[in-house]
Amino acid sequence: MQNSVMTSSTTSEQAASESVLSQVSVILITHNEAHNIQDCLASVSWAGEIIIVDSGSTDATLTLAQAYNPRIQQTDWPGFGKQKNRALDLASKPWVLSIDADERVSSELKQEIEQVLENQQFRTS
Repeated sequence: MQNSVMTSSTTSEQAASESVLSQVSVILITHNEAHNIQDCLASVSWAGEIIIVDSGSTDATLTLAQAYNPRIQQTDWPGFGKQKNRALDLASKPWVLSIDADERVSSELKQEIEQVLENQQFRTS
């Protein structure tokens, strides 16, 4: 009986956490990042949406990314800042995490993001 109570509580906590994390859009810009994309996307698979703005990858970047059901926009390369802004413009969630394909979100960072959103330390406008 005690185990089922713990399981129920854990399930409720996980559901609340997933609900909070669904408020986050993850954006990244890519070009030939097949060697990085899977680990990067796996580390942010909890997000409410993942947006990739790709500038003409010729490797398996986009094929590998499909496993994480991202929204993908393919476009030219206008420069780093403009490309990041293109990705930001596509985000539909109140919170945005911008990450590069060679970066990973650690479990500790994910927990910090959850805590901030759960405690509503910041307000969206």
